[in-house]
Amino acid sequence: AADHRRLLKSYMKALFRHVKLAVDYKLSDSMTYRDRINNALSFWFGDSFSPGKATQECHAPKVLSIIIYLATSGRVTVGQDEIHEVMQKGLQAKNANYTVNDEALTKHKVS
Repeated sequence: AADHRRLLKSYMKALFRHVKLAVDYKLSDSMTYRDRINNALSFWFGDSFSPGKATQECHAPKVLSIIIYLATSGRVTVGQDEIHEVMQKGLQAKNANYTVNDEALTKHKVS
């Protein structure tokens, strides 16, 4: 579950960067890495994925698939197994920065 929480945070940051929206959420220098992930998810999704309170499974590809479906008013369905086409990881293996693949969006008729 923690891996999916981290992955969902990376996906959301990439989406916000892609549509040129601020990725602002309040951070404190004293926060741990896990606290920063929890804080970002709480900022974007409320209590939906709060540790210990979550009523929903935090499965990053599933969540992103639903976000694309909702963002296109149900016109586009990108399967969970296809999310890796839309979201591409940075070149370095340790790099958790993802980018949105414009060609994959075009393939799925998302503009």
